[in-house]
This record gives sequence, structure tokens and C-alpha cells, in this order.
Amino acid sequence: MMKMGTKSLNLSIGRFLLIKNQPLEVTGMFLIILLNLMLILSACHSEEDKRRKKQKEELVLPVTGTKMGIGLIHFNTNKPLMLYQSKTDTLPYDSIQFVARKTGLNKGRCDFRTKHLGDKLQPYILSEGDSDADAKSNINMGLIRFVPQLVFRVIDKTDDGVQVLINEKTYETSFVRVNPKKDLRINMDDNGGFFDPNFNQSRIPDWFYYETWEQALKRAAFIDYDPKELYDKPNGKKIQKNETYQLKVDIVQDDWIRFVDNYTEKFHGWTRWKVKDSIIVQITLNGGYE
Repeated sequence: MMKMGTKSLNLSIGRFLLIKNQPLEVTGMFLIILLNLMLILSACHSEEDKRRKKQKEELVLPVTGTKMGIGLIHFNTNKPLMLYQSKTDTLPYDSIQFVARKTGLNKGRCDFRTKHLGDKLQPYILSEGDSDADAKSNINMGLIRFVPQLVFRVIDKTDDGVQVLINEKTYETSFVRVNPKKDLRINMDDNGGFFDPNFNQSRIPDWFYYETWEQALKRAAFIDYDPKELYDKPNGKKIQKNETYQLKVDIVQDDWIRFVDNYTEKFHGWTRWKVKDSIIVQITLNGGYE
């Protein structure tokens, strides 16, 4: 397949300008050649677009029978993330590249780029983070610059990687290889009990942070639930309490979680956090992401 870049095309046009005073037959011949080159270049781009579209259409990923999974994994956006179709594959089928926008109103935001995955990339959390303008505005108001985030549900975990839910709608999965030594949970002073990506000062450039659902529930900033579904114990009697946002989860027992006051540790009540394969409470993690 012949390829012709912009530089080559400009050079050809420059040569045309140099021979513009040549006889009409020479000029006409050159114009025909130049036109053919432009048509070839256009055809090459068209074929490349068709090839990429076909690859995306033919991309078949494993589908999981369960959506909830066993927890969450947060990835850094410093280095490309390699994606494998299964844990036995030796070559990745794609990668996620993290590229900061250089111009425009969204300058500073993170683009999540893939070659084949395309719009199949629909994880648990995907946030481009603040633009430079938004960050400046936030800081002027006494806030912070919100960083990009990429979080997946974990369907299965092995010693050297995780099977993640790559698409929340279709249940398609991919395998990501990780080095357990890069897990922030085991590399933090408080044993990983608190994690906010906006305040991560780790010296590990390619870090990740894995947490089970129990760990996520216990460290959540807020958990929204139906106050009409508050009980004195699992499967017990319904109770009524004055609602407060100063609650935290201290016990996870199967489908149930127990709330206590965040400061006094006083008992508040029990509620279901999941039913079968569905999470029925709204979990807001540190950093303001859900």
C-alpha cells in the first residue's frame, strides 16, 4: 500500500510551482501525476479507515455472567494500560493511551485513546479530569484540580492480573496484568484504608489500587440508601431514624451493611446494599466519584 504524507504532497506542489513556466504539455503531465498521487493518498486513508472499522466490528471479547464482580480496581493514567482478551494471551489486543489535550477549551483534559476498542470502553468510572480553565476556577474557589480517573469492576483476580468489566452495558471483559507490588493498598502508611486519587503522592508511576466491595463500602465518603429500608438487624424489624450524612459502614454481612455515626460510632441501622447481582445503594467514593 502506497503512503504519501503531507510533507511529500507539499514538496510535489513546490515542484509544480518551480515548473509553472514550462511548456503546457509538461505542466499538464505534472498535474495529471499530482492528481493521481492525491487520489492514491485518499484511497489509502479510506482503506485504512475501513480496516480499522472492520477490526472493531470483529473484536470479540469474553462476556461475563455476573456484573457485580468482587470489587473495584483504580488505574493510574500515567502509563498506557495493556488489554488482553484472556489471562492466557501473551499479546495484548489493544491498549488505553492517556493523552492530555494541548489546545482549545478542554486543554489539560485527558483523552482515553484506543485503536480497536473504541466505544466498547465503558468502565465503572471514566473521567477526563479538569481542563486547565476548570482547574484554575476550582483552585480560586478553594477547591482542587480533579484528576482523570479510570476504574473498572473486577470480575476475577489472579496472582498476576485481573479480569475487568470493560463494558458496563454489554458485560464484555478484558484481562489486565498487574504487579501486586504496585498495589497502593499495600504501599500506604494506613494500609490503604483511605484513598483519594486527587491526593495521591505515590512514587510508583504505574500504580493501581484494588479494593473488594467490603473495603469500598467501608471507606466510602457517602452511601445513599432508601431510609424506608432501615432495620434493627439483618432481616429484622424496620426502624425509623433521623437521617444524617455523618454515617459510615462498620460491618458488611452478606447482603447487609451496618451504619454507625461517623464520629460517635453510635448504631444507626442495617440496610441491604445488594440484591443478588445488583448493588442497590449509591456509593460515592473519596474524590466525589460514583
